[in-house]
Order: sequence, then C-alpha cells, then structure tokens
Amino acid sequence: LATFNGMVSVVGARALYDMLLLIISGLLLLVLPTVGIVTFAALSLLLPYIEYAGYQASIQCAEDRKPYAFFLAKLLVLIVLCIFFSMVVSDMITGIAAGASELDDLFSMF
Repeated sequence: LATFNGMVSVVGARALYDMLLLIISGLLLLVLPTVGIVTFAALSLLLPYIEYAGYQASIQCAEDRKPYAFFLAKLLVLIVLCIFFSMVVSDMITGIAAGASELDDLFSMF
C-alpha cells in the first residue's frame, strides 16, 4: 500500500501541473486563442502519465500489481463522482422542471 505522504506528493504534483497548465493555457488563450486551446489539449493528455508515474513511485506493492491498483483507485473515484453528480444533477433537473412549470403557468396567463 502507499504511504500517506507519498499519496499527498502524487496529488500535490498533479495539482501543480494542473495549475501550470491552466496558467500557461490561459495566458496563451488571451493572446492567441487557437494556440491556447491546442496547448491545453496537448498538455492535458500528458497529465495522466505524470500522475501515473508518481503513483508508481509512491505505492509499495509488487511491480505487476501497480497498474491494477492505479486502475482500481481511478475506478473507485469515478464511481464516487458519478454518484455525487447524479445526486446533484437530479436535484438540478427537478428544480429546472419546477421552474419550467411555473413559467408555463406565467405565460398561460397572457
């Protein structure tokens, strides 16, 4: 298993690279929008590899199990995010539907 400090280092390194990506792409987007978008897209493809390399360096298990552990961690995070967003989106859809019916009532008066 990974140490807590090792995982904080992986997450911190990923956040640092994310921040640099946003700053560089944002500045380029202001000057040259097309170049900014291409830079963002190209560097975004690199970030998972950086995170995976840090994860491999910090996790303490057999070499053949590291990719599976990384995949399992990503899968669990994806499941949690899907559950969270489904709850948020279902509330938003309910609110939008209630607002739409109120608008229909308002327009039917005219």
